[in-house]
Amino acid sequence: MVRRCVRRATGHARTIENGADWTEAERQPEHATVAVRRAGAILSFVLDENPEEAYAHAADAGLAVEAGYLAEGEVYAKKALALTPDLPEALNARGISQLGRKNWGKAIGYFKTAAAAAPNWTAPRLNARWAALLAGGERGRDELDTLRWALDLVPDHPELFYVTGRLLERHARLEERAAVSPLPV
Repeated sequence: MVRRCVRRATGHARTIENGADWTEAERQPEHATVAVRRAGAILSFVLDENPEEAYAHAADAGLAVEAGYLAEGEVYAKKALALTPDLPEALNARGISQLGRKNWGKAIGYFKTAAAAAPNWTAPRLNARWAALLAGGERGRDELDTLRWALDLVPDHPELFYVTGRLLERHARLEERAAVSPLPV
């Protein structure tokens, strides 16, 4: 799922919070600044040694978008894709960068291409569905349908359980809420 910092950077924090849950959005952790700097330093070292390392550019792109720096993430993703055009991590980062420009179709296209390149990786498929919801819906699906689909895809994702439960509570569907609990009953 698109994290809190990316939500803010894309300017869609309120849209997502209104559609799902403002409490959950506020509970999302900010990125760990020290860890981000360390990872950036390692990537800089790798890229200084080998500027043609597509995976390092893709990692740089992922790090940038996770920290909320979408423009930088797009630049790094483009570098990675110039070297390896079907690199899933770079395609996913490029999709996230498109969310900030409200280029829903392009974002969905990048996510779907990333998902096709890495069929066992769930993140791009989740991101494609969130992008479709931000675009105004997905053929009649609502937020709850998407959350249930996401839980089927990633059944141990605590964030998805929380958001689904809170959405059901807001709609006074408490028995359904209890059914999606990850806790043993």
